[in-house]
Amino acid sequence: MLSAIIWSIKRKFPEVKNISTDDLQIKLERSKATDVQVLLIDSRMKDEFDVSHLYQAKLLDFKSESTQIKEFLDTNVASSGKSKIEIVCYCSLGYRSSVLAQKIRTILDGDSNQESVEVYNLEGSIFKWANEDKLLKNEKEESIDYVHPFNTFWGLLGLNLSKWNWDGGSKEQ
Repeated sequence: MLSAIIWSIKRKFPEVKNISTDDLQIKLERSKATDVQVLLIDSRMKDEFDVSHLYQAKLLDFKSESTQIKEFLDTNVASSGKSKIEIVCYCSLGYRSSVLAQKIRTILDGDSNQESVEVYNLEGSIFKWANEDKLLKNEKEESIDYVHPFNTFWGLLGLNLSKWNWDGGSKEQ
């Protein structure tokens, strides 16, 4: 089912570049040794982010207005000192992050100083990342293996049931 959702999102947002979870993991592992900054943007709601997120991700609501996005980018991109910047947006499955990636790309296209910035949506987003047992952190930056399922419907479509957690507490509750 997840592959059908990914296909559907790519069709809905054909102008948004996508990156696979495996390719992102490789980029993250290599980023310290390269002149590339990888900026991870979680476009979900704060309660979802607090339960789990990708390590070093920054939270930015996908509904943010252009001025908020510009401020976020000024704070998180301009100070990197790296010659190339790759922004990877993610959410639960990829819809919200595709919306945000599209907004960011539009903003950057109007700024001639941002030619070295690539913007991606993470295919399958955090659900696929979690299903593949890749590194996740909670609000205390502890390693965990679960995700907020957004809602029952979307959780059933894309997230292994063993990975569900609504509030970040122990899964044994």
